[in-house]
Amino acid sequence: MKRRLGHLPVFLLVLLGLYSCADQKEGEPFVIGDDIYKMNMRMDEHLVYSRIINDYFKIDVSWLEDRQGAGGGKIPAVYITDGHWRGVDHKYVHYLAFKGKMDAVYCVGIGYPQGYDYGRIRERDLTDNPDRFKQAMDEEIIPFVESRYQIDGNRRILYGASYGGYFSLFSLLSDAGSQKKFVTYIASCPVPKTGVARTDLLQGFRDVKTTGVNLYFGVGSLDNKYIVNVSEELSRILDEGATTGLVHAYRLYENYDHYSVCRNVIVDALLFFHGAKTGPVAGAGSAVAARGLDGIRDLVYQNMTYHFDEST
Repeated sequence: MKRRLGHLPVFLLVLLGLYSCADQKEGEPFVIGDDIYKMNMRMDEHLVYSRIINDYFKIDVSWLEDRQGAGGGKIPAVYITDGHWRGVDHKYVHYLAFKGKMDAVYCVGIGYPQGYDYGRIRERDLTDNPDRFKQAMDEEIIPFVESRYQIDGNRRILYGASYGGYFSLFSLLSDAGSQKKFVTYIASCPVPKTGVARTDLLQGFRDVKTTGVNLYFGVGSLDNKYIVNVSEELSRILDEGATTGLVHAYRLYENYDHYSVCRNVIVDALLFFHGAKTGPVAGAGSAVAARGLDGIRDLVYQNMTYHFDEST
């Protein structure tokens, strides 16, 4: 994979050519065409107060208006942490359904209202108190959303990046042995905040017993060595078979960094486990390349960036 993308983009873009997904060949990137801006996507915004956290969350729910389930039936939902930063990612998820690569889904972004210190507040929930945030998701946020939208609770998907990727892994361990909360967990460049958190996470995957769930995680080769090593070690643990009943896939994305890798991970994960022609998969192991997945060829955006704390 030779593509290099320095930062997460904002909405203004400069197209350097028009692509069609019909041009995609086995083992090549999934092409994001300019028709991503032609989808009939709708997004609702909700402000939800959590008594467990004692704070507000901004919940963004999006869907394709012309791609609802047959007969108005329930469809899966992709729950996305750090929703305040990942609003554009909704389009990338829906684009897969728009191009017929997977079934239609809802996207549910879980973030914070304007004016919050996003870098600080996300640490409170995703790394410092993930158990409380998990409880708030299970008991308050998910019931709120699914009481208002036709979501299939048996086909939920959880995606997070960086600290959110750590939270996805934490959630999988937390859910093991209980009623299934998500069918697929996706973690991009997961970051345990401390050495203790790293040790506990990896030991958790040595000990956990779970059934009927999927895990996809990935990291860019240009990321911080600590972050790369976490994913590499987790991959070794899973490949050794210490964790039973978990279908997993892992990829090290060459020449990608902490930020540019994220959309590649979520697109590959959804195609891998929920693609219209290929998923879900049994016994996936780590052989992602065998499925012909090679990230995305994204639109080229104008060089404007959001600010992120590079420590995360």
